[in-house]
Amino acid sequence: MKLTLSAGQRRELEVLVAGTRDTKTLKRAQGLLAAADGEPAVAIARWLQVCEKTVYNWVERWTSRDPTAEDCLADQPRSGRPSTLCDQVAETVTTLLETKPRDHGYTHPPAAFRSARCSCRCC
Repeated sequence: MKLTLSAGQRRELEVLVAGTRDTKTLKRAQGLLAAADGEPAVAIARWLQVCEKTVYNWVERWTSRDPTAEDCLADQPRSGRPSTLCDQVAETVTTLLETKPRDHGYTHPPAAFRSARCSCRCC
């Protein structure tokens, strides 16, 4: 499989490989660069631990693209139930998860979490 990239497209993919923190985007960009270098889809799939069809899908998506490389390689929106959690509740839950139980007055774990042989002598 051979993918032809312009110098600008190659540079765009190389910048993504060097700077992205998203592993899926990284794999996709690496796969496209390997395809442009003439690597067979089977070898790319084995290297990136994906199926061969996935590599062909990346190339198809790349060749029929309009947006930037980052938009093209990012995950597409998925169907599913939208979140019903309002912003205020989500913020409260996040805050609680980021603090320690002792900050809220809890000094001992609930009885269900204590072992029968508690070594702290508090039970």
